[in-house]
Amino acid sequence: NTRRAQISESDETTFQEAERKLTLALEMREGLRMQTFDRRWRNLRVYKQCFLHSDAVQWMVEYYLQRNAMSEAPERAGVENMTDAGVGYEESAVDELNRLI
Repeated sequence: NTRRAQISESDETTFQEAERKLTLALEMREGLRMQTFDRRWRNLRVYKQCFLHSDAVQWMVEYYLQRNAMSEAPERAGVENMTDAGVGYEESAVDELNRLI
């Protein structure tokens, strides 16, 4: 019975993580819509509907900063703008991205 409970908790954790990644992917797709188009690499090959990794990293940092700024809004009542709100979170955003992939 204990083994069954462990499997059940493990499955729930796996499901939650998969759901979180799917949500992030859908939000990323929407957020990068303007940077997504067919790209030609060295005039040899065309990649359909893709974006640059630098655009993806920039989007992830901004997404993470916005998410943290919203969740910590009461503590940050004196912050003037989103740039000031994000100070110190850049490394956390990169860690979050690495954890998700």
